[in-house]
Amino acid sequence: MCCHSEADEENQAVERKDSLGANAFSEWHKGLRHSEWHGIILLYSKIFFWEFFMCGIVGYIGSKNVAEVLINGLRRLEYRGYDSVGIATLIGDELIIQKQKGKVIDLIKRLDYEKFNGCTVGIGHTRWATHGEPNDINAHPHCDCKGDIALVHNGIIENYGAIKKVLIEHGHTIQSETDTEVLVHLIEYYHQT
Repeated sequence: MCCHSEADEENQAVERKDSLGANAFSEWHKGLRHSEWHGIILLYSKIFFWEFFMCGIVGYIGSKNVAEVLINGLRRLEYRGYDSVGIATLIGDELIIQKQKGKVIDLIKRLDYEKFNGCTVGIGHTRWATHGEPNDINAHPHCDCKGDIALVHNGIIENYGAIKKVLIEHGHTIQSETDTEVLVHLIEYYHQT
């Protein structure tokens, strides 16, 4: 004799339907305004396990030259991560990312400050590698497939391998070995649906 209810069958159907394990969110998020996307991380608490390691993150919006502000902030935070470094800024509608293996001084040597004139918004990151070796590709920030979203992250996403597999099945191109890049593609995935 079978001992399951219609509710059990519905739950199994939802689990099969939702390959990312976030069916409720995939329906709820459709009404989100861009200003509400910052709450995404809280909504994924069942998917992600956050354990904070040593990385330095800086962000800036203001009237000063963003490259100078980000570099000064990253210099102060370099003790929190020193195997790679990078910044992302918006120049008009174009997302500009400059990142590399090494210390902040190595980025400074390659940075074209004139390129960032007039730019007043950006994020920066110094990395302490947890997933993927220290190299230019694994350095933060990471961006989505279209180059519209840049992301820096501090912590570990324990199930990033499973999420990465599903994202690749949905046509996303993951370039790095990091768990962080999976997160930016996951945001892109939900932003598109």
